Amino acid sequence: MKKTILSIFSILVLATIFISSSGGRTDGRSRSPGDGADCGACHGGSSTSPTDMIVTDIPTAGYITGTTYNITVTVAETGRSEFGFQITAEDDSNAKKGTFGTFGSTSIIHTNTANTLVTQTNPGTNSDAQSWVMEWTAPASGTGNITFYAAGNASNNNGGTSGDLIYTDSEAVIEDPSNVTGIIDFVDNTSIVLYPNPTTNFFTIKNVTSNVTVHNLNGSVVKTFVGNQSIYDVSDLNRGTYLVNITSENQSSVEKLIIQ
Repeated sequence: MKKTILSIFSILVLATIFISSSGGRTDGRSRSPGDGADCGACHGGSSTSPTDMIVTDIPTAGYITGTTYNITVTVAETGRSEFGFQITAEDDSNAKKGTFGTFGSTSIIHTNTANTLVTQTNPGTNSDAQSWVMEWTAPASGTGNITFYAAGNASNNNGGTSGDLIYTDSEAVIEDPSNVTGIIDFVDNTSIVLYPNPTTNFFTIKNVTSNVTVHNLNGSVVKTFVGNQSIYDVSDLNRGTYLVNITSENQSSVEKLIIQ
């Protein structure tokens, strides 16, 4: 009799865990560096990284402080009909940035009071794919690079947590240099070519003999180079977005540089 009671209790606990997860998790499961875990922490199955799971309407020039953008998360798998997700946004130091909105939708919710994580309220039931659309309001000026992280689950609907397919994806965006106050004027000169960009440790400038200063997005000079060089070493700078001020006798330009 005691074993039977324990067995029933175990089944009820497992069922409760499954049901609560089907409505999304309140802890971090986006597979961001800050969260660490994804849906696979509870749902067994293979993991993959699809392309364009996250789509935003943030311009390639970058986000502007206080501006609200649309973020869409799509989880797709042929033959599946129940889907879930979680998404967050973090800066280069893995801190949550920006705030999400739900358009008042009942199919998605915030998982914390800071509105930095969003998940589903119940499994999507479209055949082969499910999409969720939400808002994201950009953070304060000078925040720098932001990366969106999302984890998704395509359930096999077997009443348990085994055999599901887990997906993770990320989408990086930059801050528009014009968003930052106190910064040097942005001058474009198409005859000047800076490469590689993005870079990890150096860049080269083509078509100019120049003096070069590298500024952070607060406008402060972080590196200075005098005269033309074959390689401009920036290996000592942190990851992020910088502005490279290039000057010579008859040319000038300010180029955006991303260090990864």
